Amino acid sequence: MKTDIHQKVLSLARQVRRWTEEQDDMRRWPTGDLNGFCAISSCRLWRELRDYGIMSEIHMSALPGGFHLFVVVDDHVVDVTATQFGPFCDKPIVFVSKESAEAFNFYKTCCVFETADDVRTHQLKTGWTHEQVAYDY
Repeated sequence: MKTDIHQKVLSLARQVRRWTEEQDDMRRWPTGDLNGFCAISSCRLWRELRDYGIMSEIHMSALPGGFHLFVVVDDHVVDVTATQFGPFCDKPIVFVSKESAEAFNFYKTCCVFETADDVRTHQLKTGWTHEQVAYDY
């Protein structure tokens, strides 16, 4: 990945992470680790990247009892909600190669979405809780 693209992706990821933390703080019972925000944050990051002309995809992994969503840019995982997982509890932003990331179950892709609208359609069709649906944020 080119250095200028890499820096822009990280800058946008930091902005989305801060926004997500603010959203979490406004909840009645904040999670602190951003559990439940992966779809919302991934869709917001996807939109920010799109607006800067950076192509990306939203990936979903299947986990026992749920799913995890994250963004992939140029074969790199970008995840602003990985603090919910033990190995990354102290990393506000994960930015690693897709190949390295697949060592963890939560980065083994089971589904790829081309747009944020596709994510929301899937969530509504499969009964995700209202608080986790990626409405237009």
